[in-house]
Formats: sequence, C-alpha cells, structure tokens
Amino acid sequence: MTSLLRDLFGVAKPVIAMVHLPALPGRPRHGRRAGLRPVIDAAARNLAALLANTGVTADSVRDVLAVADGAIVGTALKAGGVTWNPVDLARAARFMTAARRAREGAVSA
Repeated sequence: MTSLLRDLFGVAKPVIAMVHLPALPGRPRHGRRAGLRPVIDAAARNLAALLANTGVTADSVRDVLAVADGAIVGTALKAGGVTWNPVDLARAARFMTAARRAREGAVSA
C-alpha cells in the first residue's frame, strides 16, 4: 500500500482532508447572486485547522497534538474503550490531564 500511496501522492503517508462546503451555486440554499466567493471563503476557513478524527487516546494525545490543531475524541473516553458504553469519568479525566500537559508543552516550546 505504501508504494501505491507514494505513487499517487508523492509521499508514503499523505494527509487527506475533508472540507465541508456550504450550498453550491444552483442549489436552493445558495444565494442567487453570491457566486462562488462564499463557498471558497468557507472552504479556506474550514482548512485553517487540522483535527485528528479517530484513535486519539490519553497515551497518544501528546504526539497527535504535536502535528494537529485539535482532536475529536469519543471512544477513548468510554468505559472499557468501547464506543457504545457510557463515558468513564476516570478515563475522561486521564485524557484531559494528558491533553492539558500536551498543550502546555506546545505553548512553552
């Protein structure tokens, strides 16, 4: 797979981003006279931050925040690390302690 990614993107581990766009011209929620400028501006704002979207844990948050602007966290906070379980307050506290330390290290660096 690495050679395929390198052939396609020129690197072994590309970063592939998703941008959420507002309604495009011709769609009912797009202003008739607005043109593409609002869409382009929204895309630029959306790309301003890189968020890690999956797999972030208390053990990995430091490394993740070293390269990402933030993280979306869910399962790492759940009892037993199981998506469908309720939030485990001790796991959430451990995660937030690790995240705060990572952010403090980034600010002082």
